[in-house]
Amino acid sequence: MSEGYNVTFVLNEYKRVGALRISDTPGGDLSPVILEIDEGGIVDVATNKIDDLTSFPVFETPDTTVPRITHAAVKLTDGTVHLTFSEIIDQTPSSDVNLDRLVFRDITASGNPGVGVPLSGATIYSSDEVYINISMTEAQRVAVIAISGTSGGNGSAVILDVAAGAVKDIAGQLIETTNAFAVEEHADVKPPNITGASLHYGRGVLTVTSDEYVDLTPISLVNTSLLRLSNISGDYTVALPYAGASTDSIEELYEKVARVLEEIKNE
Repeated sequence: MSEGYNVTFVLNEYKRVGALRISDTPGGDLSPVILEIDEGGIVDVATNKIDDLTSFPVFETPDTTVPRITHAAVKLTDGTVHLTFSEIIDQTPSSDVNLDRLVFRDITASGNPGVGVPLSGATIYSSDEVYINISMTEAQRVAVIAISGTSGGNGSAVILDVAAGAVKDIAGQLIETTNAFAVEEHADVKPPNITGASLHYGRGVLTVTSDEYVDLTPISLVNTSLLRLSNISGDYTVALPYAGASTDSIEELYEKVARVLEEIKNE
């Protein structure tokens, strides 16, 4: 840089937004910024130091730049979504992010409003930042796995459709529509954990609860030969019959088991 009349500074994103918040432009506090320079902050070519400068007016140009999405990733183990943008996104309150307008889709269904997994009902756990962290519901997580290129999916990577107005920057500029944005997928690698088990002795119905959705299509994926009932002494074990594996309510399951037993009796 050579000598001249102008000294130009480029603020990083966080300082830019910090200045915007105290400006008289959209997103600011309606009070214009002023420039202050301490003695010696600038010198001329003869090494003369500038005197203290306070309350110097600054010509302000509003932020009219529209934010852009620059990266998207989904971790299918825990259902977290990480979206990165070209600038800090307004997330205070979190309702400023319109999750209805963020939709994961199979690559063959981009732009089709009737097909996909909208993030409505998911939880945002980040604040004003260049990124948004989202925690999907369990139903959303499983639905995204089914249309992903990971294990349990259809072999094609999921994509993200961002509808206009899904997010806005601190100045209130709304993002424009971006369809078929590439998503970095991280496969679900955590095995399910059993969180509860209850046994109805009157009906002989055992209900086992997991910490995530388990695959029951077809129901034969539940290998009951690997499940059994025992007691703490280990003196006796009870193998579990295949006929009882189901996702139905206790009443519906009891009716099904009763029909199966009746059919076996009549054989």
